[in-house]
Amino acid sequence: MHTKLKGNIAERAVAKDLGERGYNVFKEDGDLSRIDLIAEKDGKLIKIQVKWATGKNGVYVASLRKSGPNNYKFMYTSNLIDLFAIYLSNLNKVIYLPFKSVEGITQICFREDIPKNNQKAGINFVGSYDNDRILRDYTGNT
Repeated sequence: MHTKLKGNIAERAVAKDLGERGYNVFKEDGDLSRIDLIAEKDGKLIKIQVKWATGKNGVYVASLRKSGPNNYKFMYTSNLIDLFAIYLSNLNKVIYLPFKSVEGITQICFREDIPKNNQKAGINFVGSYDNDRILRDYTGNT
């Protein structure tokens, strides 16, 4: 599947998720901005960058940078976006990450289950994210 199509599907999934949580969602007309969606609720605006993650053997990896032709690579900054919304395609699930929690990281991994070595420390488990709390408590990158 083409990466643009993956991005479109992920953006729609995130917009649906946010809408079900009572947010108004605005999308850029075109593809020139580094913000994919803006969510609004009770006058509070959140700038969101959406990323697609495909799972394999219960592990999901999402790139937190923008890449393109001719080795184009771009790292996001806190003045550009507030949250990443990671769409886990195999689960049809969205995880929200405040930018500050992943600043400087180029990719993030999520696991559905505990690894075979029983390691729990330092693992991002899919089920451990409280999206309602993350969205509710978001206060901006200032």
